[in-house]
Parts: sequence; structure tokens; C-alpha cells
Amino acid sequence: MRYEKAVWAIEKFVSPRITSINKPNKNIQLLSYHIPKTAGSSLRSSFEDNISSIRIFGAYLNSGATELSKGHSVWVPKKTLILHGHFKPHDNHSKMFPNALKITWVRDPIERVFSLVRHLMMVGEVHPHFQMIKKIYPDCSMNDIEKVVSDMVTNNTLPLFTNTYTHFFSNTSIESLDFVGSVHNYNDDLKRLSELSNYSLTPSLKNVRGKPVNEKFKRGLRTYLRHEYEIVERYL
Repeated sequence: MRYEKAVWAIEKFVSPRITSINKPNKNIQLLSYHIPKTAGSSLRSSFEDNISSIRIFGAYLNSGATELSKGHSVWVPKKTLILHGHFKPHDNHSKMFPNALKITWVRDPIERVFSLVRHLMMVGEVHPHFQMIKKIYPDCSMNDIEKVVSDMVTNNTLPLFTNTYTHFFSNTSIESLDFVGSVHNYNDDLKRLSELSNYSLTPSLKNVRGKPVNEKFKRGLRTYLRHEYEIVERYL
């Protein structure tokens, strides 16, 4: 990845062209909207097993995610075939990337929040979102994940974490995408994506941690996130 970043930095300096509605990028084949904690790292690894990593550009906080989420112009490396990252769908993307399939993956809303909190507790202070948790739950530890998630959901203490789907699909609906895969049916849906995209994708699981979330625990919190379930339930 260091090699790719160095190459992209040089390219951007030498050729700072942008993609926009008026200057579309017809090379992009996939727009992969990576919702946090929905197997995005595994998916990217599957992409990289199929094509050169130089063809896959990660659009995150400092590399275009903000611009893409707003439908604004953005710089993309010339050789890129797949744009993958934490950016939101926008109606402008169809004009900016006219040949791209628009895809995403979803996960049970309670499980997704649980996985996010567990991840942040594990990585600790190196992640800025961990500080948000510690500010509200200063004495929490790895043993308190269920308690933190339960309070977070029932009292809406961190809507950034719990209302993710509502936020992510605020510009355009999930139905507008060409493909929605489920983390709970990952292997079969990856095959379906392979057929749709003509990439021979094979499972490459990354960041798989912990035990499954207790079903009784999920049922007890479900009603508090019914707006999130309304968006994704048909795809789970």
C-alpha cells in the first residue's frame, strides 16, 4: 500500500485532473460504498486478489470521501477501476462514473453497532471515535461492550454510531444501487457480485473478531433501531 500511495501522490502532483459531472470518468467499473463494519476490509482484499491493488483506490477521509459524499468533483488515479471507501451514494455519481456498478454491503443494525464498539475498544486511543465513547462512558472496558451498546441504542447517546444507515442513504435510497450484499450471506452474495461484475471474487476474510451477538440481546434493542431495519432488512 505504501508503494501505491507514493505513486498516486506523484501522479496527483503531475496530473491533478478531476472527475466531475462535466468531466466524467468512464474507466471506473465499480463504486463500492463501504459502510463501516460491513466486511469492507474483506471485500477490498477480495478485489486485490483478483486485480492489481494499483487499480483499487480507497476514498476515505483524506482521499476524496467528503467530496464524493457531496457529489462534488474529485481526483481519481488514472488506472483506477474500483473506487472503494467510506463515501455516501449520491445521484451525481451516475453522471460522474457512467459505466460503474454501484454496490454496498449491509449487516444487522445491532450487530453492526456491537462490532463497531468492540473494534473501537480494541484499537483504543489511536482511533478518534474511541474518544467519543470514553467521553460518555469514561469507565468502560472490553467487559462492558453489551452495556455500552445497550445504553447507546436505547438513549441515543451516539447517533453517529447507531443511525448509520439513515445517514448513509440520506442523499439517495439504497434501492438505487445495482447490488446490495449481506454480511450474513457473504460467500453466496460474493458469488452473485462476481457474476454481476465479471470479477472472479473469492472470500478473503479480514478483521473477523469475537463471538456472534446474542439473539435475545438483539431482540431487546431492535425496536429502538426500527428506522435502520426498515432500510436494510430486506437485504439481510
